[in-house]
Formats: sequence, structure tokens, C-alpha cells
Amino acid sequence: MTLDIRGGLKNTTISSNKYVVFEELLTNSIDSYLIRKNEAGVNGSLDIAFDIEFFPTGLLGEVDVRVTCTDNGAGFGDEQIKAFVTKDTTYKDYLKIPGVGRCKGAGRIQFFHYFKEFSISSVSCFNQEFKKVKLDVGEFNRDISEDDFKVVDDIDLNVKTTVALEGLKENVFDKIFSENELQEVYSAKLVKNHILVSSLQRLIYFVEKVGDFKITIRERRGDETKIEELVSSDLPTPSSTTSIEITCQHSEDSKPKNQHMQVIRYSLPAIDYSELQHEVALCANSASVISIIHRFLRTKSERNKPINNSYELILVESEVFENSVNEQRDGFNIPQVCSVNEELDNSTSLQDILDSLEDYVYTILTPSDFDREELIKSTESMFGISNAMLNDTKVKVRYTDTESNIATRVLKKYQEEIVKETTEIFNMKQELLGLDPRSDIFREQISELSWKFTGTMKSIDMANLSQLVVRRSAMLEVLQKAVDSLLDCQVNSGRAKQNEKIIHNIFFPMGKDTNDTLNHDIWILNEEYHYFSHIASDKALSSIPWDDNSKLFSKDIDESLEALFAKNNVEHSRKRPDIAIFNEEGSAIIIELKAPGVELQDHINDLIQYARLICAKSNGRIKKIYGYLIGNCLDESRMPPEFERFPSERGYFNTAPIRDPRTGMPYGELYSEVLFYDHFTERARNRLKIYKEKLKLGF
Repeated sequence: MTLDIRGGLKNTTISSNKYVVFEELLTNSIDSYLIRKNEAGVNGSLDIAFDIEFFPTGLLGEVDVRVTCTDNGAGFGDEQIKAFVTKDTTYKDYLKIPGVGRCKGAGRIQFFHYFKEFSISSVSCFNQEFKKVKLDVGEFNRDISEDDFKVVDDIDLNVKTTVALEGLKENVFDKIFSENELQEVYSAKLVKNHILVSSLQRLIYFVEKVGDFKITIRERRGDETKIEELVSSDLPTPSSTTSIEITCQHSEDSKPKNQHMQVIRYSLPAIDYSELQHEVALCANSASVISIIHRFLRTKSERNKPINNSYELILVESEVFENSVNEQRDGFNIPQVCSVNEELDNSTSLQDILDSLEDYVYTILTPSDFDREELIKSTESMFGISNAMLNDTKVKVRYTDTESNIATRVLKKYQEEIVKETTEIFNMKQELLGLDPRSDIFREQISELSWKFTGTMKSIDMANLSQLVVRRSAMLEVLQKAVDSLLDCQVNSGRAKQNEKIIHNIFFPMGKDTNDTLNHDIWILNEEYHYFSHIASDKALSSIPWDDNSKLFSKDIDESLEALFAKNNVEHSRKRPDIAIFNEEGSAIIIELKAPGVELQDHINDLIQYARLICAKSNGRIKKIYGYLIGNCLDESRMPPEFERFPSERGYFNTAPIRDPRTGMPYGELYSEVLFYDHFTERARNRLKIYKEKLKLGF
């Protein structure tokens, strides 16, 4: 028989578990001891020693490693040698020895994936006959046969086996270890901690069924040696053992999979296990296969911080894991994501497993001072995601969640639901097209389609409204601060204050129109303004279109406007309406925004001048003008007598014909309002309140 090394490397993927060689060496040592105890009896407990030696390999401080494992197991007799050179061996399966793991021979392939050189030195004793064999395998060996195990004469009559691995391969440095990580990962302390966590269940079983053990880990760096030991008395006892049913949360009825997981929890006092961290691991054959702690505690600092003065070790076992662990022992051959297709309804995914574990794990890994309600309130304030939306989408708020990932999950759920429901509606409509309108089923299908569409609108509303509410709430807050001159750019600016421009840009970007941007907040003034044909902000009026072939105004309107204002104010000689809104029904809206502290009554004539010129130069198209003068400062004693106060006593209004100043002939009408910014923000907040009530938002 021959073990094809090259074939094994080609057909067995390298394990991503940095400690895979230690786990395989430990497993083989325990199995070997159990075989010796069963067949020949043995005095003394299991004794395993790991030696980790770091040595320099270059002038720039490069370091490599040599790992040896010595145990007092059965060693390599004829049967063991035959099993070693057989890749898919069933040797251990036939032994029927309690505690011996199942073997396929894939583990030793990881030795050749990781290291360049491999050797064995073993003394065995079967039927009172001692034999010592040696095996040396270099980087360029293609295979191993039984004849490669050489029998040697210098027998010391102490049954033991030493396996040595030396020189990590270049691709291991590139793929597995990050820069300068090797010496930390393979330190004696971290190797001990990993063995304790990854093999805890098997070691506990060993102590209960067989006896004591001692595992020694020696780390050598030049003349410096560090020693760590793990003995039977170091093993903790479980805090609890819980059975959890695997369910599919993604189907409508959250159906169970008729499969269970056994969850063993260890609460390890931080004072005794100061070098550990929290761990949640899926196990197979009583050994850790994959760590899932990152799903629950995302940062290293969270994993290193004790909870209630303890580190939590949660090990999860199941028949599902036993039957699906991959050859590399760093994962499972099960789907990553759940599928609710009928033909795959009985398959279990990693997603199902993690979701089923989630509630239990978070009850343990959530600190007592975590304020879930405060996080929900903060998410509501930032993103408009209410508690009702969380319940509607079945999104749970957990420790380590942030406002952004909660919002992302909720909106993703709504989007997925919208896509699913839209697909169903489309399919129903296609079926409807194939039905006879004279049949009863046609009417039934129409009703079902109507109700389905109505139900879909809820998901669309919730997703879109939550974003709209947050955006509008933020813009109102920005506007209020701008009016009060409290924005950072107003308080800290070393330049001359430009408060009017700042406020202007909040409503609508200066120098742009609806051809340039659809992103504005003109809704603060009035929701209807969104639907007008054209909005221009501080742009040349001659550029405003009437249709595809003509402009709204005469070409000389801007020159006329410039001349008109130059007579009164050199500073405003190039003045244009702050915001001008037009529709095809012959109406125009002029909005003048004034900086805080500017007296509004002094600018009423600006509205009149705009109105006259716009009506005169629009070729008869504009006859009705609504003018708004908005600010925060007004001397009511200087208001023109024709303006009337609003019943609310907040602002003034007036309606008057627009006449030719020479002939007195009316050619339009101007409705004017003099208002305060607070008036608009209050009205906008009242409109926004309706959306918030629909979403059940509290901010």
C-alpha cells in the first residue's frame, strides 16, 4: 500500500484552521493511548508533550518553526503502519474501542499541506515484542509506502512515539498567517488555550471513561523556554446543558427540522482563565470545528472582556455536524443559506443553525448593562426605524448591534418582501390574462390580485416613509439652526457671514433648476411645489423653458430686471428671484428668502417689481403671481396699510392687481404673503407628524 502525497494534497483542501496540526497530533495521540490500553494494558496516565521551537531563517529576522509531539500511546506496529499509508482508512472504525475517533486518513494530509518535512520515531510493543521504526519524509517525496518505515535496533524499551514537523511552506505563510503572526499564534500559552477550548469535550470524556492525562507544551526561542501544562484537574465542569431544536425561520410557519443541537455551556472564572476569551463553536466528534463567536461578539475587545467576571465557552454538538463535517475539519458540507424551495424543504443550512442558536447565545453573551430600548430609540431617531417596523420584519435587536446595521437589516427585509410580493403579483396577472372573463374564477383572481397589491403597498410605504421622515426631520433641524445662526459654518467661519445664501441652499441649491437637480427641500414651503413644471433658483429668467421649442420669457428680461434694481440699489443690480416656480397654467411663484435680522417690510416692493416684469415679459403666459417674503425680522409699524394680518397673527397677506405703471392697465394679479421661517417649519413639522404616526415613530 502507498500513500500518494501529491494526490492527497491535490484532492484535500488545506484547512484554514491555524491549529489543525496540533488538533490532529492530539487526536492521534489520544487514540493511540486508547488502543494501547485496550490491547496491552498500560501503567500510568496519558502523557503528551508538544515542543514548539522557533528558529531564524534569514538576516531580516524571519522565523520558522519546528513542532514535535511525543506520546505514550501504542506506537506504530504493522496495523498502524498499514493504516497510515491508506488515505481512506477504516482501521479505527473496526477497533470498537470507546472514545477512539472515526478516521479517514485526511488529517495527516494537513501535515504535508503545512510543513516541508515530516518524521516519525516510534517504539511499539505487541505480544511482548518491542520494535522501533523511523520514517523521514522530505518536501519532494511523492508518496509513502510501508517499506519507507525503517526498523532500527536501538530500542530503549520505553513505548513512545514522536512525530516531528519542520519548516512551514511558503503558501501557508501567504494564505494562513498574517505578517509576524506565527510566533504569537504558536506560543505555548495560545496553543494550550486552543487545545482546552477545541478538545474540551473529548478530554472530559477521556477523564470520565479512562483516567487522568497531562499535556505539556514547551515553547523554545533560542535559550528561552516557556512551559505550559494542561492536566485533568484543569478541566471545568459544564454550567448547563441545553437541547435546542433546529428550525427554519425563513419559511412562513418557522417549521422545525426534526433535528436538535446539544449546547454545553461553561462559565470560566476570569481570575482563573485570564488568557481565554469568549467562544461559541460548532463541534463534531467531540472537537471544535468552526468558531462562530464573531457573529455574536464582533470585536476582539468584546471577546476579551469578561461578562459577569467570567468567560463563556459555548460548545454545540449535533448529529447534523457529525454527519457533515468536511475532510479538513474546518467546516461542514451543508448549505450556507437557507432555501425554502419545496424540494429542498428538509435540508438544514448553516443559516438555520445560527438563527436557531441566536436567542440562547445572546441571553448569555449580553452584559447586564446593555440598554436595548435606548438603542432602538437611537435607531428610530437616526433612520426612522420604529419598534413596529422591527416587529413587522422580525428583526431582533442584539448586543453589539449598531443603529446602521439594524436599519440595513430592516430595509433589506422590506426590499426582499417587496420583490417577492411583486413577483407574485406579476405571476397572478399573467394567470389572469389566460382566464375567461365570463368565468367565476376570473372574478376570484381579480379580487385576490387586488388584495395582494394592497398588502404590498404596506411594505413599500414603511420602507420609503421611514427614509423620508428621517431626511425631512434632519432638514428641518438644519433650517432652524441656520435661521438661529447656529450652524458650524455660521459660528466658526472667518469670512463675512452669508446667512441668506446658506438658508437659500437648504431650500434649493443656488444657481440650479429642475433640469439640473431633483434633490431639493422646497416641500418645506409647500408640498404642492414638488409638482410644478419648473423650479429655478437664482438663475437667469431668460433660460427658463416654456416647451421644447420656446422660452417662457423675452430674451431681454434679465437686462430689464438688472436695470430695474440698479436704480434703487447698486449692491443688488444683478438680483434675480431667490426661487421662482412656474407651471403651464399661467401661474408663477416667487420666493424671497431673507437673512436673519433683515427687515422684511423693506423688501415688499421687490415682490411687486418682480411681478410686473414677469407678467410683462412672459408674452401673456403668466397672469397670476404668488409672492412670498420670508425672514425672521419685521417692523409691523412700517407695514403698508393694504396688507392684512393673518387670523393667527403671524404674518401678513395682500391681493392686488398688477398694472402697467404708465397706462394703469391691469395685466396680472399678485397675491403676497410676508411670513416667518418659524411659520413654515411648524407647518412642515405638522405634516411630518402624520407620517410619524403612520410609522409609529416617537422622535
